[in-house]
Amino acid sequence: MAHAVLLSSLLFVYVALQRIRGADTSRLLIAIVPVGLGIALPIIGFSQDAFQARAFVVMCAWLFAFSMACWGAVQVARAGYIAGASMILGSNAVIAVLAAAFGAAVAADEVSGVFGAGGIQLAFYAVHDVCIAVTTYGYMDIVRTARLQNTKFNAANQPDSVTGLFSEETFLRLGGNEPARAGRAGYPVCAMAIRIDRLEVGAPGHSAAFVEKALGRVAATTLREIRMYDIAGRVSADVFGVLMPELPLSSGIEVAERIRARVAGDPANIGGDPRIEVSIGLSGTGGEQMALDDLMAQAQAGLVSARAQGGNRVVSPDSGAAAGGRPPRSA
Repeated sequence: MAHAVLLSSLLFVYVALQRIRGADTSRLLIAIVPVGLGIALPIIGFSQDAFQARAFVVMCAWLFAFSMACWGAVQVARAGYIAGASMILGSNAVIAVLAAAFGAAVAADEVSGVFGAGGIQLAFYAVHDVCIAVTTYGYMDIVRTARLQNTKFNAANQPDSVTGLFSEETFLRLGGNEPARAGRAGYPVCAMAIRIDRLEVGAPGHSAAFVEKALGRVAATTLREIRMYDIAGRVSADVFGVLMPELPLSSGIEVAERIRARVAGDPANIGGDPRIEVSIGLSGTGGEQMALDDLMAQAQAGLVSARAQGGNRVVSPDSGAAAGGRPPRSA
C-alpha cells in the first residue's frame, strides 16, 4: 500500500506540473508504471524467495516516476516558479535517498536488519509522508504564484469587459520584453492571432449580443487551453493575441489546434446557426531575438492565410498550409 501511495503521488505531481505548463500529458508514460507492475509482479510471484526480485521491480518503477516528477519540476522552475519547484525537487530528493537506501538493503539481504525494526519502518514511512506533504505545498505555491501574477491588476491593467482578456495596450506592455528575453536566454517563444470566422454585426443572425457572447466563449476557451503564465489580449475588435514564452512553434501548433477543435465542437454549435468557428495564425522563434510587433505581424499573416483558405483552421509559417477546417470556398 505504501508503495502504491508513493508511486501515485509522483505520477500526480507529474500530471499537475504538466497541466501548469500547458503541456499535454502522455497517457503512455502514465500507464507504463501501473501496467508494468501489473504484468511483472504476477510473473515474478509473491513468495518469500521472490522478495528481492519484487523489490527490484518496484525500485525501477520508483526511479521512473521520480524522473518524471523531477523533470516536470525543472521545467516549471525554468518558467520562474523557483520556490515551489525547489520544494518539489528537494522532497523528491529525500524520497529518492530513502528509496535507494531501501534498495541497497534489499540487494545486500539486510532488510531484516535496519529496515526490519518496527520503529525504523514507521520513521521511513513518516518521512515519506512528510515529503509528499512538502511536494503538495510546493505545487500549491506554484499555483498561488501563477494566480497572483494573473490577478495583480492596476487601473491600466483592467481586463477587457467582454472577453476578460488584457487590452491591446496591456498585452503589448506585458509581452513587449518577452521575445527579447527569450532571445537572450536562447529560449523559443510562440505567438497566436485568433479570429472568429465570419463574425460581423449585422450579418444574418449576428446581433450585437450574439457577437459579444461569441467573443466571450472563444476567449474562455483560449484561457482554458493556454498556460497560467501565457499572455492573452484582445488586440483589436475581433482579434485575440496570445504570447507563449518558452514554447516552441510545434507545441504552439498543438495548443492552437486544441483551441480550434474545442471551439468548433462547442455544444452551442450543435444545431446552431450561425456556427462559431475560429481561424488561427501562428509564429515563433527558435531562440533568436525578434520584436513582439514582428512576431505578431507574422501571426497575423498566418491568420489572413487561414481565413483565405476557408476558415476554421490553423496556419503557421513552417506549414504554409492549414490544419483542420473545410476546403476553400470558390469565388
